[in-house]
Amino acid sequence: MQTDYSRAILKYLMDYSNMDYPVNIHQIYEHLFNGQELDDNKKRGKLDTIRKNIVGLHTNGLIEMDTEFSENTGKRERYKKEDDDVAIWYEQKLDTRYALILIQKIMEMNNLSLNDKKNLVQAICDCAGSKIMESASYAQNVIKSNPLYDLTEKNGVKDSILFEGQQRYKAGNGEIPDIWILLSNIYNVLEKKKRKKISFKLYKYNSKGKFEVIHDDREYVVSPYFVTERAGMYWLIGLQDSESEDAVNGHKKNLGFYPIDMMKKINILEEDARDISEAFDGKEMTKEEKYKYIIEHQQVFYDEAEKIVIRVHKKNEDESENNTAYNLIYRTFGDDFYMLNEEETYDRILVIKSPYFIVKWAIENIRDIEVETETIRDRIRNEIESLDKIYPA
Repeated sequence: MQTDYSRAILKYLMDYSNMDYPVNIHQIYEHLFNGQELDDNKKRGKLDTIRKNIVGLHTNGLIEMDTEFSENTGKRERYKKEDDDVAIWYEQKLDTRYALILIQKIMEMNNLSLNDKKNLVQAICDCAGSKIMESASYAQNVIKSNPLYDLTEKNGVKDSILFEGQQRYKAGNGEIPDIWILLSNIYNVLEKKKRKKISFKLYKYNSKGKFEVIHDDREYVVSPYFVTERAGMYWLIGLQDSESEDAVNGHKKNLGFYPIDMMKKINILEEDARDISEAFDGKEMTKEEKYKYIIEHQQVFYDEAEKIVIRVHKKNEDESENNTAYNLIYRTFGDDFYMLNEEETYDRILVIKSPYFIVKWAIENIRDIEVETETIRDRIRNEIESLDKIYPA
């Protein structure tokens, strides 16, 4: 009975190949036998069997080849030297370049433990070709040059700057609690099940890095809709019960953002979740509108979004050209703004955003932009007056 190497071949291709890094039949042979992946003393016919297995994997759609092997005229399939020119690879589920972007993003997540990050990075590498990612120097540079990588209590950077008599505390919540309970309920809709309300308690850190419940141990009851990531944190977007004491901070209709890493004692209730349309005067919310909601409430401020006109400075106070203004605009809004008209010293653009976010953002970036909408200007003035009381001249 002829030996079948198909599973070993497929594993090798999944680990070591993709469209950009194909291999040939001889490399597969060298890995399987000289690399001692397989212990087979039968020298004769190995390449012929590998050739046949590769053809079978390709026929079944499990691997890709840029051309077919040379035609065989004999009774049995035979390996030929020209077969080395055939490029063979496994079509990875994740492109190497996208994998690097995901890895970088995961390393920046503030509410994932180091162990969670390492497990996620490994899973991403497996989806992109683990040995390719492992051997690619640029992949290792992305991971290991990140200051969050492999930081331990013993050699943590904070220890090196402490003075005698100083103390520091380790934060007590290293992982996202009960996240799977939350997500399984949110995505019940994918299994045609009815989504349920959830209850939870919100916590805060004290000065010693320990968790303390807030709002006098009050239980939140929320109809959950979707999860988003902003500023390196996971947030639940949901509609708090209007019967609650301060539903969504007093906004009975608006959706609220809840920091998942501060949520504990998450429970799925028997009561069906309220429909998301209740937050929008009975209108249904499409996927596009959900995305739009997240964009308009940038940095998880959930006051009602408004149309706001902003002046983008084209010149500095000394009349020199301003070279940074549109860097700020595109880095903040991407292409999610509208050009109104151009003036000599500034351009006017329109954004639809949370006013609270724009107020904070405008104060930070006074050299590059100026808010034109008068109601927002009033709020900026009030904010500056408050700052002046804290930092008087």
